[in-house]
Amino acid sequence: MPSEGQSVVLGPDEGRRYDMGAIQAVFKADGAETAGRFSVSEWWLDARHEGPGAHKHDDNDEIFYVIEGTASVLVGDIWHQKPKGSLFVIPRGMMHDFKNESEARMGLLNVYVGGPFEEAMPMIVDWYRDNPAAGLNEFGRRLSDCRNGKGGLSAALCFSVCRRSYLNDGGWLRSFEGAGCGWAPGLPNDGGWLRSFDGAVCGWAPP
Repeated sequence: MPSEGQSVVLGPDEGRRYDMGAIQAVFKADGAETAGRFSVSEWWLDARHEGPGAHKHDDNDEIFYVIEGTASVLVGDIWHQKPKGSLFVIPRGMMHDFKNESEARMGLLNVYVGGPFEEAMPMIVDWYRDNPAAGLNEFGRRLSDCRNGKGGLSAALCFSVCRRSYLNDGGWLRSFEGAGCGWAPGLPNDGGWLRSFDGAVCGWAPP
């Protein structure tokens, strides 16, 4: 017989917290609590900050519900800016992202369907420790410098910044990293296969 999940009753401020700087996550139910069938979490984003970057899940559907503030959510190739009480249903295989363009903190309730998610959080927290979410103004400056080979940006930061914006340029992301040509599929939320090449600036490869 299939394993059964557990009942979960939590108050407003309860759950397992993960701090990623400008992004914070609170997991309400996951793993054994849901028998690995789905995950329920809150995602909070400070004012005027980028989110995780455009990505997709080939085997999982997602639901986002705005619980605080105004969220900017990418669904496919269209950005939607919606207030508290709005709902987004993201089918598996569809590109998506979120960010906070407002002047106040924003919160999303996320339901990740088709498997657990929290098990990936330690890796994601570690990644954000080295690649903090950029403020919107700072993100634009970093992206410009990265593309033009200015500002003395590190290879890792160039890779991170350009990775988050590839969808807006209509092609697969390339980052010139100084480490030779290779694939980097292991990054969290990588939005597809990312490529790194020699050099110090970012460029774009066709799909």
